[in-house]
Amino acid sequence: MAKRSKKKVMKRTKKKKRFGLVVALVVLIVIAAAGAFLLTNWDRNPTASDEDQQNNLGELENPIAIPIISGQSYDVKIENSEFNPSELIISINNTVIWTNMDSVVHTITFDLEGEFGFPGLSPGGTYSKTFDSKGTYSYHCEIHPSMKGTIVVQ
Repeated sequence: MAKRSKKKVMKRTKKKKRFGLVVALVVLIVIAAAGAFLLTNWDRNPTASDEDQQNNLGELENPIAIPIISGQSYDVKIENSEFNPSELIISINNTVIWTNMDSVVHTITFDLEGEFGFPGLSPGGTYSKTFDSKGTYSYHCEIHPSMKGTIVVQ
């Protein structure tokens, strides 16, 4: 009888060990699945789908570069008889550098009375201006009046 009791105890011990291993394995699988879910969804906005976020980006009519740091410089390219970007928001003491990438001369003429620009920017030439006061500065090319741009200083 002692042998039978010993065998029963051994079987129960093996069953307990197996059960413990199964429980541990299930816990590890759950943890791994939760970790994988968190890693793949960590940077998502929970209130908007990816498609909604893309659609919102496309609603901007005229994209505008918005710098944050004062004392920076920003480029405006003149190409295909256009200022690119045509609208720019900058901070006080930022500098805008216009570069003529076209094969013809352009001007940078500010619309405000008393604001001077650059009378003739040759192909490959550059002109820079540091804006030291807040305001909206509209400008155009005297030679090509359809070329217009705006700098907003905040």
